[in-house]
Formats: sequence, C-alpha cells, structure tokens
Amino acid sequence: ASAINYNPALNFDGSNDFLRIPTTLQDGFPTGNQSRTVFAVSTHNSTALRTVFDYGNNATSQNQSFRYENGTIRYIGYGNDFVATNAFTVGEPFIAMFDHNGTQATINTNGVLRQASNRTYNTILADEARIGSRFAAGEYFVGPIAEVIVYNRQLSATEVQQVNSYLSLKYGVTYNNG
Repeated sequence: ASAINYNPALNFDGSNDFLRIPTTLQDGFPTGNQSRTVFAVSTHNSTALRTVFDYGNNATSQNQSFRYENGTIRYIGYGNDFVATNAFTVGEPFIAMFDHNGTQATINTNGVLRQASNRTYNTILADEARIGSRFAAGEYFVGPIAEVIVYNRQLSATEVQQVNSYLSLKYGVTYNNG
C-alpha cells in the first residue's frame, strides 16, 4: 500500500498482524554487547503501547525492542530499558534511530537526540524477530511501518546523517541534522 509519502509500507491493524523473521534468517543481527544502529520509519496511529521491532531472548538484557506509546519511545533491553518522552507526534510519520556503541545508547527521532543512557546488553538470538509485534506479549502495531534497518555496528556521524537524509527525502519527513 502507498502509505508514507507515496511509498509502500506494511500497514498493521493492531489486532494480530506482524512480520516474522525466523532465527535462521537473523545472521548478522547484533548480539551480545556488540555495537548497533537501528532505524525505523513509521507512523504510530495509537496512543497505546505498541511494538515496531523486536528480537532476542525473553530474559534480562537479552532482548532488543523499539516500542512506542503516545509520543514516547521505549528502547527495551528486557529489564534494561530506557525512555525518550515527547519524541514524536501520534499520527505523523517519523524516523526513529537507536544507537549503541557498547557503552552508551541513544534514541533519536528525525535527527534529534532525545535520550542518552549508559547501557550494557547481552542480546541472544533465541527467538524469532518480529516487525509489528513483540514476540512475547503481542503489543501489535497500529499504522504503517515503511522500513526497519539494522546495522551490526555503530554508524559514524556522517553515515547516520546519510541514512537520515535518504530516509527523510524518501518519506517526506523533516530532518533536523543538529
């Protein structure tokens, strides 16, 4: 469907839709405390807690998940979570980015740093990954998800700007490069 700036996206109805990625197709996903950068382009059409992307194991610090709720982004490490409030507007498309360098994690939207926190993860690829749902508890997404991009390393500032610029032009999202 043509969902965000005339580009196709998966449109989730919030009841039981999700895209399943089996563990056999997760080669290259970041594990342990490895650096990582994750982007998601979506429009969240609900004020309830919903999941964009989820992978790992259902145990403390072994899971990685992007969850949105009424303008708040929760980056979940399963018991090792942190939150960025006032990070987006419900019903408007935006680019979310999570970045972890092995010590510090950040949440950004549309190129703006929303939250930074010292974090250590131990991500384990034990369960299927999902787009549009949390594998352990539903939290089915409401709205379109156009892209989820996972890098198994921390991108440089120039690379982050390049990815953000590309996504903002493609999806018509205003990008603030700081």
